[in-house]
Order: sequence, then C-alpha cells, then structure tokens
Amino acid sequence: MKFLKKNIQYILLAIILCASLCLRVNQLNIIPVGMTDDEVREVYSAYSLWHTGRDLTQGIFLPFSFVLHDFSFTPVPVYITAPFVGLFGLSPASARLPFALAGVGVVFLTYLLIKRLLGNPAVALLSAAVLAINVWAIQLSRMAYEAEFALLFYLWGTYIFLGNWKKHPYGSALGSMAVLFLAFNSYNATKLVYIPLLLVLLWYKRKEIAGKKYLLGVVAGSVLATIGIFAYFTFFQGASAHGGYFLIFQDTGAAAQAVELARRASSAPHILQVLYHNKLTYFIDQVTSHYLYAFSPDYLFLNQEGSGIYSLWSRGNFYLIALPFLFIGLFSLWKRQSKLFIFATLAVIIAALPSGIGPPPFTYATRSSFMLPWLALFMAFGIYSLVQSVKFIKIRIILTALIIAVYAYYVGGYLTQYYFEWPRYSAKSFAEDQKDIISYINHYPDKQAKFVITNVSDMFFLQYAFYTHTDPRQIQQLYRTSEKPTEFAHMTVIPTCIATSGADPRGFVPVGTIYITSSACHTQQPDDALFLPDGEQMWNMYKGAVTL
Repeated sequence: MKFLKKNIQYILLAIILCASLCLRVNQLNIIPVGMTDDEVREVYSAYSLWHTGRDLTQGIFLPFSFVLHDFSFTPVPVYITAPFVGLFGLSPASARLPFALAGVGVVFLTYLLIKRLLGNPAVALLSAAVLAINVWAIQLSRMAYEAEFALLFYLWGTYIFLGNWKKHPYGSALGSMAVLFLAFNSYNATKLVYIPLLLVLLWYKRKEIAGKKYLLGVVAGSVLATIGIFAYFTFFQGASAHGGYFLIFQDTGAAAQAVELARRASSAPHILQVLYHNKLTYFIDQVTSHYLYAFSPDYLFLNQEGSGIYSLWSRGNFYLIALPFLFIGLFSLWKRQSKLFIFATLAVIIAALPSGIGPPPFTYATRSSFMLPWLALFMAFGIYSLVQSVKFIKIRIILTALIIAVYAYYVGGYLTQYYFEWPRYSAKSFAEDQKDIISYINHYPDKQAKFVITNVSDMFFLQYAFYTHTDPRQIQQLYRTSEKPTEFAHMTVIPTCIATSGADPRGFVPVGTIYITSSACHTQQPDDALFLPDGEQMWNMYKGAVTL
C-alpha cells in the first residue's frame, strides 16, 4: 500500500501512456484504409533516403529538402521515418509507426510540461489523459503527416525552455533552441509559430533571464542560424516550395479572379472598387476567416473541418463534454494563476497562426495542432476545479464517476465511428481505389499483360512503388527522365479519358492490354470492376480486343 500511495501518479501516468499507445497503434496497418498522396511522398522519400542516401527527384545526397511535384517536405520527419521503413519494409504500419510513437511522446511531454508549469501532478495527469483520448490528437498520430513531429518538438523545446535558467542557463538555452530547430524543420506551415512562441517564452521567463545578455545572445544567434539555414536551402534545394508558390502566399490566380468578380459586381466609382476590392483585402479576408475558424465551436466541438483526410465529420476535434470544462478551466486558471493563464492563452493564439495560410475552404487540423496541449490544460484544469469545488467526498466521487462515464461514452462513440464507419466513407480520401488498382495489376493472372490506366494523377507510380516495394533507384531514374512520368514497367498512365464515353474501349485497345479507367469515362459493361467500400463503382477494366 505504501508503494502504491507513493507512486500513484507514476502508475496512473503509465496507464495513460499505455492507453495512448493502444489507441494509436491498434489496426494501424489497415485503418486508415489507404495512404494519401502526401503520406506516400513523405514515406517513400524516407525509403529512398535509407536505401540510397538520396531524394527521389533531385538526386541530392543527404538532402535538407525533399521536393516532389512542387511540394517541399521537411527533413526531420523523413530522416526519423527512414529507419522504420528501411528496417521493417514499406507498409502503412511501418510508415505510420514513428508518428504514432510521436503522438505518445506528445502525451508524455504534456504531462511533464503542465507539471513544470503548475507543480500540480493531478492537473498534469488530467491534461495527459484528455490528450490521450482526444479525437484530434489520435487522428493526427495515426497518419504519416509532418505536423505530429512539429508538435512533439515544439512541446519538447518549450518544456526545456521553461526549465531552471538559474541552475542550468546554458542547458536551458542551448537545449531548447536545438529542439526548436528540429520543430522549425519538421513542418513548413508551423514555421510561423517559431518566433512568436520564443517571444512569449522570453516574456514568461523574463525575471530569470534578466541581466543575462549572453543567454539572449545564444537565443538570438540560434534564431538567425535557423532562419539562415532555411533561407540557404530554400535557394539551393527549394525548401519552401509549396505547390509552385512560396510557402506563405495564397493562390494568386484565385485572388485575381475573386478581385475581378468583386469589381464587376460593384457599381461604385472605380477608385472605390480599387480601394476595397484588391488582392491585399482578399488575402486579409482569407487569412482572417481561416484563422478565426480555428477557434470556432463548429471546428473544435461539432464538425472538425471539411477535408475527408483529417475529419470524421459530424464530430468535433474535442468531445462536446469538454466544452463546459474549457470555460470553467479558463475562468479558474485566470483567477488562480493569471500569469500562466496569459502564457497559455498566448500559446493558443500563436498556435492558430498557420491556419491563416490554408487555401479555401479548409482550416487544416495539422496547421493548428500546437493548440492541443494548451486546450487540454484548460479542460483538465476545469475538471479539476469543478471536482475540487465539491466539499462532500461522496458527492465528489459520484461527480468524478459521472465525468468518467460520460467521457467513456463519447470515446466509445468515436471509436465506433472510426473503426466501423469512417473506413467506408473515407476510402476515396485515402486513395484506397488506387491501392485496389495496384493489387489488381499485381495479381492479374497473365504476367505478360500490359496496362493502360486513365484518369489518375502522376502520383499513381509513387503509390505503385509504395505498395510493391519498388527499388527507389528505379523511381529516381523515372523522375530523372520526366517530372511527370507516364510509363513505368508494364504500365502507361494517362491523366484523362482517352475516348468519349460512348466508345467501347475494347475497340481501340490491343489484345494483351488491360484498359483501366474511371467509371465516369465509359458506360459500357466492363469485363471487371472495382468498388469502394461504400459500394460506389470506381474503376472499370476492359480487355483489349484489337489485333495489331
């Protein structure tokens, strides 16, 4: 009994971490049902790095930036993922395992950080528990997306920075800046968090740092080095490439079109049209609306975002039960720990900055993920304050049991949706149809057959390489010959339909060639077909009948 009483917080922490791990690795190989294009780009780049030491398209040895299809992927997640897919082989499980483990690390660091800030193990444990079972946190850690490592390193760097600067001045300064350097180079969007977060951290620790100009010099020098390195590799390796335009800018073509339409619809004098309808006002409106949506109840508690990748739909990033605890926690923390309240609130405000740069109509969950630990703190403090406000022990126990029961109900509902419903309607978002085509090709009985696949993107070959464990040297060669390859092995890829829907594909495809096309391209009865889990007929297969 003495052992249990003395170590109860560590026993509870171990239980929370075990639950967190189970929620993040269970059926990781089959749910999500496929790999998105961004996941495949990231993971296959790591596979190429492990086996060749080079990226796929530029042939650079140990590159800082991994550029594919005009998008740059940051180095830290790729280098961390490389040994997992290198040693265990390519599979959804091995690809996503490092991100799942990073998610568990986020839960653990949340406990350490809140305990350091508050000195209250109970609130720290509650914060970790809220995060361990949170929809948003689980979703992000079960996909191979860069944001999970950015969150991990930002949290870790913050924890070190908030250490004892009097006892360990250089350890706190150098250690935190080294880890924040990793955070900066883990996800392009969250680079916007870097400097504002440092300013808030310096404000919070201002008394300990006061008079230590050499430590401020270390911080300032680290910031300049971090930004300088990024600028250098932006110039030489395209480290800021984001769909053909620089990271922080929106789609200028969409802006020009929106401005033109707004001016056409206005009967105001030309000078007023120019003043109130221009690219600057368009960008301000877009950034503001995206940024504010990250704080909306719809996004946080009701429907998440519109993307089928990050969202289950009809379910918020947090359980609805957490909404009253959030308000109670905000009020209670403000009353009891005003400095910490200001710090955590500023951290949330800063965390949403990357959401402002998202393209319409989404506020991507990855971009505002640094909100997670701070919102978990507010909710945990709300639960703690509410329970502690009850004077009678029996009522307190009943209230605690009720909160646990309601949370269990919500978690059960989420897991039911995630494992039994979401795989059906998220299949298209996770490119399961392309996985099915690749399986069809690999298991086709005639190994000499050739395949023509239409209505697929230039990512099809990379999806094929992932699921067939293709030697990355072959893919490197493919990209050296063409930025958007159309032929590989026994396959030809055409991005659009190659004939009208009324034409029978068998009439222009040679014998020995299988024509695979979207069901929208041709209405003729196919020789075979592939369906999504929800029953939608996605792909038709036609056997060539033309003798050459």
